[in-house]
Amino acid sequence: MVINHHGAVLTAAHAVAGCGAIYLVQAGQVSRAAVAARDSEQDLALLHSTLMPLLPAVFAQPPLLNEHMVFAESFDGLQRPAVRTMFNAALAVSSGKELLLLSSLGPGASGAPVLSRDGRVLGMVVARTDAAPGLAGRHALSRGYRAPAVASATRTQAVPADRILRFLSEAGEPFFVSDTAQLGPGQMPSGRASTISVGVICERKT
Repeated sequence: MVINHHGAVLTAAHAVAGCGAIYLVQAGQVSRAAVAARDSEQDLALLHSTLMPLLPAVFAQPPLLNEHMVFAESFDGLQRPAVRTMFNAALAVSSGKELLLLSSLGPGASGAPVLSRDGRVLGMVVARTDAAPGLAGRHALSRGYRAPAVASATRTQAVPADRILRFLSEAGEPFFVSDTAQLGPGQMPSGRASTISVGVICERKT
């Protein structure tokens, strides 16, 4: 997810762990990136690059009110022309500590923004959790992960916006927060997601 016009990108920390080199892809651009800050507990990583972004993310000011249906999709999924969806996930739990969605997101969705109906960022996807008591069985959503056949991973875990903003503030990274809608009536969050999403390529160490 693009954070500002300076080429700063936010992704899941597990998605760039152990990378010998990191590359970002957006709108035909490929840019080398480096990890500038990391929070393993929240599973957040800030990347710096020379990417010239299409549009930076705009975060919603917590608390999240009257948001039930949201949009979240992997970078690969957004490249499909058929993805013109208003909503594809529902908020199950929304608090300052966690953001849980009911969705069908699969491997490759780590780092995907969770957007409100008006196009503002509510959080960032990091994992799936088994739909079981206590939400046992957390599964990372990086590209190389394959869910066990016995896992019923229908809940998606995201880091809420307030924790992301605290992380960015501590890293000294500029970001945008607004209570103003970023989409007009009839415009779809999937289109907004396409403009702020970036593909992350991890070149593993040999």
